[in-house]
Amino acid sequence: VVLAVPLRQLGELEDVILRCQELGVRVRVALRPFPHTQPHLEVESLDGVPMVTFATTPTDTLALFAKRLLDVTVAAAGLLLALPAWPFAAVAIKLSSPGPVFFRQQRCGLRSRRFELVKLRTMVEGAERRQDEVAHLNVMDGPVFKAPDDPRVTAVGRLLRRSSLDELPQLWNVLRGDMSLVGPRPPIPEEVARYDPWQRRRLAMQPGLTS
Repeated sequence: VVLAVPLRQLGELEDVILRCQELGVRVRVALRPFPHTQPHLEVESLDGVPMVTFATTPTDTLALFAKRLLDVTVAAAGLLLALPAWPFAAVAIKLSSPGPVFFRQQRCGLRSRRFELVKLRTMVEGAERRQDEVAHLNVMDGPVFKAPDDPRVTAVGRLLRRSSLDELPQLWNVLRGDMSLVGPRPPIPEEVARYDPWQRRRLAMQPGLTS
């Protein structure tokens, strides 16, 4: 038997639950009090009182340790393997447009903690200040900005993006613990400021290099 009723009505169904127990029928309760969450439920007992925990992020300590160990191992290996490519990438970026080789930007990580994300620069210098000029090219709804044909991207930048080589420096962020290999993309503070309350759930887990 599955009881799919509002929580406030469960107390009225005690007789039904008792009758099912007498007949050896298993009773399940459909819990969906928070429509914008997809939690993992944990049932504990506190002085004989069942307690239901709504866990929206992983809580297995051993699994989290193993994930962090994998992050560090892969990030360190990736940085070492990519070392010979850095000089070529740096020269190509410098020749394509003036400005620094690396692009650094404040992002929001776990629990809104800010960190400096590092990428190979793929846009012209000062591109952030020109976002209003290309706002009409945004293909995303809400606070996220994405323009597939962004004119601020340099020719070399397009090649770096197509091959995902511009993301390689983020392995340093993974090594530092700012990010993980897999997780939601880290948003900029301006996006987070426009989040609805339920959208802030993505900040309850560590951002990732790939989603």
